[in-house]
Amino acid sequence: MNNTNEEWERMNKAIMATANKVIQTQGRTLRNEWWDEECRQQIKKKNEARYKWLQQNTRASMETYKKLRIEANILIRRKKKAWLNNKILQIEHNHKRNDARKFFQEIKTFKPQQTILPTTCTDTSRNIISQIDEVLARWKEYVQSFLSVSITPERRTTNK
Repeated sequence: MNNTNEEWERMNKAIMATANKVIQTQGRTLRNEWWDEECRQQIKKKNEARYKWLQQNTRASMETYKKLRIEANILIRRKKKAWLNNKILQIEHNHKRNDARKFFQEIKTFKPQQTILPTTCTDTSRNIISQIDEVLARWKEYVQSFLSVSITPERRTTNK
């Protein structure tokens, strides 16, 4: 039994070492570059005060929690605003230097992510529709019934 465990450990180490060499992991991309240790500590203090307030429902603990919550929100807003101003200055600097690649890369970070529209829906009798043309027709029908407006053009008669 001991030989089996040792063999397994040796094989596991060899596989993991090879996988790390071949695959190479990528670092996590930071979504909020403005988030730092000061923000983390302030949120931790606020959460501890909230926990204390929930455990001991007193006026003093509630006031302490509210005060720390306001301080945390102010700190986070200040950090985010400073980061945003710095980003804008970087974009302006890249534009003035005619560095189009960096300019558009920085702008792209502010672009909202593309939303994926649902490709299925239900018809009036609650059956699932997955064909795109049927889904679009159902949405048209739904909007027409919701707005009580006909999308078909009106016919005009002219008297001569």
